[in-house]
Amino acid sequence: MNEPFYDFTVLDEAHRYDFLSIGRTAIHKAIVYSSTSIPNLYSLMLADVEPNGELNVYSISNNGDMRHILATVYQTIVHFFDLHPNATIAFTGSSSSRVRLYRSGISIYINQLRENFQVFGIRSDASKPETFQPGNDYTYFVICLKNHNFDLHLHT
Repeated sequence: MNEPFYDFTVLDEAHRYDFLSIGRTAIHKAIVYSSTSIPNLYSLMLADVEPNGELNVYSISNNGDMRHILATVYQTIVHFFDLHPNATIAFTGSSSSRVRLYRSGISIYINQLRENFQVFGIRSDASKPETFQPGNDYTYFVICLKNHNFDLHLHT
């Protein structure tokens, strides 16, 4: 992805990435990769960092820099996979509008993403991931390295 992105700070043994969103205002943001009960499966969370340090996934900042933010998320995914090549990352949005935004972003960049990654979507009426197809109504997303042997049936 050749979009400009924000510089980020790697924290918590590369499980958290902090950056400053510079749009209409400056907003401290964090991208967090959390382990799950399934080995090598991590959930991805994008949040605003509140002044007290708490993470807020529900804030609506409308900062006017969504392309920069999505490109920054992409760069952290690349960095995370460099350190965890056997990982699989799953994510969704904290609201239906964020899910649509993520689905749209993936659709726009799907050909570039597929150069290095396998990208899957999970529909609300399905229990397992399918290869991401633009235009399909996915509610969850899954990504792993292209050469990773991801079993669609293990992650239901």
